[in-house]
Amino acid sequence: MGKRSPRQRIENVGVSALARETGLSASTISDHMRKGETPDQIRAYAKIRSKAKQEMAEALPPARKQQTASKPDTGEETEEEKTEYEALLRLQGIRDQTEAMKLRRAKALAEGQEITNRQKRSELVPVVYVRHWAIKFLQASRDTLEKGPSELQDKLSLENDPKKCGAILQVWVESVLNKLYELETLWGEGREEEKVA
Repeated sequence: MGKRSPRQRIENVGVSALARETGLSASTISDHMRKGETPDQIRAYAKIRSKAKQEMAEALPPARKQQTASKPDTGEETEEEKTEYEALLRLQGIRDQTEAMKLRRAKALAEGQEITNRQKRSELVPVVYVRHWAIKFLQASRDTLEKGPSELQDKLSLENDPKKCGAILQVWVESVLNKLYELETLWGEGREEEKVA
């Protein structure tokens, strides 16, 4: 792509720059550009328009000129200004609500993605796995405790000394706890195989 000449660079002017230069509104300039007019044509239109406005202002009768020149500022808002202000406030409130909704949605999506990533890195486990593991653990604990009376009844019936009975119970409780710790270790290692997404 070749370099543009200085003339081409000047002709390729943005809407806002042309609006500042000519005093026309950006929407008026956009409309003219959509019609295919060049910036020079828009500048010419702006000159003609400003000249016409001056001529119209000079043609007004003196009483009308005084009314349009400047209205005294009473410090009170007119009804029209109040309704415009209220409409702007309502519009701003709607924009704020929309932005808040977008922010909440973005946060929820980010949190969901973070949870998924942490599960992939094995920093978090799914609830299904925890429930499955807890059920297995409780069932094994229940089975071991139910075997207790049958395992201990013969040993305790032979002993008359309360200290020896206490020692037998202590050894049995420690063995049960060791089995539960072993189960915890075994099920903790198998977590990757049983993980359900």
